[in-house]
Amino acid sequence: MEGEKYTYVLEDLFKYKKRKFDVTLSFGLCEHFSGKQRKAVLTKHLALLKKRGIIVISAPYKNGIFYQLSKFISKILGLWNFGQEIAFTKKEFREFAKKNNLGYKFIMGGFYSSFYDLVVRKPLKICGLKIKRRGDNSTSFLDNFFGSGIVFIGMKK
Repeated sequence: MEGEKYTYVLEDLFKYKKRKFDVTLSFGLCEHFSGKQRKAVLTKHLALLKKRGIIVISAPYKNGIFYQLSKFISKILGLWNFGQEIAFTKKEFREFAKKNNLGYKFIMGGFYSSFYDLVVRKPLKICGLKIKRRGDNSTSFLDNFFGSGIVFIGMKK
């Protein structure tokens, strides 16, 4: 937006204390933590927010059947290079929101794209053929149940 000022910060999340923000975003970070650190990474995103701030976290969805299958096959074939990655559930985010008095909603996605990756791209890649990822954002009612990704949007009250 014209006239708006934005600040992009690239720093260690656990050490950053300089200021608070209207929005904190996380894409591909939180799922790499477990146990107490997993709760701490979510809490730190929240701690960096101003009074009516918004937290946005995108992560793999635990019920994403093609995501889970793709991860399983990639590990067996030695192609998994993402380290520890623990997918999120809606329940986990709901409990976090309730505990922290947040309004929240979910955006689910990726059923079609994860199917395409597993059934088309990965087998061809194993055979030495590379094709591009699908560039569309097709959605389906199946995203809510089996999509590969979940986006949690929490709002401070």
